[in-house]
Amino acid sequence: MKKYLAFILTLLLLSASLYAKDCGNKYFNVTSEAEVLAQPDSAKLTFGISMRTKTLEEGKTKMKEILDKAYAFCGKKGIKRKYIQLNNINISPFYYNREVCRQSGKCYDEESLRYGFNQTFTVTLNNLANYEQLLYGLLELGVNQVENVEFYTKELRKYKDEARLLAISNAKEKAKLLSEASGIKLGKIVNVRENAPQTSAFRAVPAVANIVQNSYGATAGQSEATGAGQIKVKSEITLTYKL
Repeated sequence: MKKYLAFILTLLLLSASLYAKDCGNKYFNVTSEAEVLAQPDSAKLTFGISMRTKTLEEGKTKMKEILDKAYAFCGKKGIKRKYIQLNNINISPFYYNREVCRQSGKCYDEESLRYGFNQTFTVTLNNLANYEQLLYGLLELGVNQVENVEFYTKELRKYKDEARLLAISNAKEKAKLLSEASGIKLGKIVNVRENAPQTSAFRAVPAVANIVQNSYGATAGQSEATGAGQIKVKSEITLTYKL
């Protein structure tokens, strides 16, 4: 038992000694960020069809007509059917007279059942030369909502690396400026850390859509699409200097 206690005490003293030695070192941290602009090469556009009809059959027929026109239009633009994905459909029955009564105050005894239809679908566009033609062409065919637009680039890794290198360069310049101004003598860089981006939504400049950049699963760096369609790729780096 005494040998065991002596062993534990020796470990504690050794740990304290190592901790005190480490605490004797002084470090200087500096954080900087950078961003580069990437040109997108593809996009995903999510559209919506919303309508109200007197019967289920009428809504089903009208929805099919608009979708068939949308498929045909996309086909003429070279977009294959596999790049068009139907998403959610919502059918909501409601009493028309109750809604009129609530909105205008004119109420009727007889109830009138109506149906609200909402269908969304996503088109993957691999040729951005057709972007505006697709966007406005579908709106002329009865599609009445643009839910979302996402821009992509297959070279995102290249642009992220450019942003990282630029962020490191900026951090070094910042460290040099601060150390010289404060009279601190910097040693070697002993650690480099890329900070995780904060999740946020980006509003598009065009009035018809939200534009968001998908980072293809990357966990570091941040990307967003600007109003002009370019993707803004960001990186934030923290350098640790030994003093």
